[in-house]
Amino acid sequence: MGDGREFTMDEAQGELAQVVPPVSIDAALDAKLRELRKNRDSLKSALQAAEEELDLLEAGIISAMHQAGQKSVKLASGLQLIVGKYTSYRTNAADRPAQVAWVEENGMKEILCVNFQTWNGVMKERAESGQELPPFVFKYEEDRLSVRGAK
Repeated sequence: MGDGREFTMDEAQGELAQVVPPVSIDAALDAKLRELRKNRDSLKSALQAAEEELDLLEAGIISAMHQAGQKSVKLASGLQLIVGKYTSYRTNAADRPAQVAWVEENGMKEILCVNFQTWNGVMKERAESGQELPPFVFKYEEDRLSVRGAK
């Protein structure tokens, strides 16, 4: 095939068939493959449902702790629940050109190829030191529940 000739689709498939022999899958392997894929899909669905239920429960606990004026509580099981503030500094995808220009103008080209945590750290450092954030950056805060202790 690599001799510069042009092939029709049928010719190319014929050449490929000579290089890659057909795979033979027996019925037991086929059944196992289908079973595992079905199980995976069921587990994904169950995980999504459990995460949604957990999110609702944690939101209720956070709300109750706020109403009680508590930042942490120790349960009889030994678990400690702690409400903490999570802060991140975000940009919209549409603001990417402005973000790149700002980074270049401020001599930070090296952070253009980094991940969200690095960008967030740079913005957090600026905010905590009293420096102005770029106009396309917005501060996002939410309360999150941490669980520590016995498992």
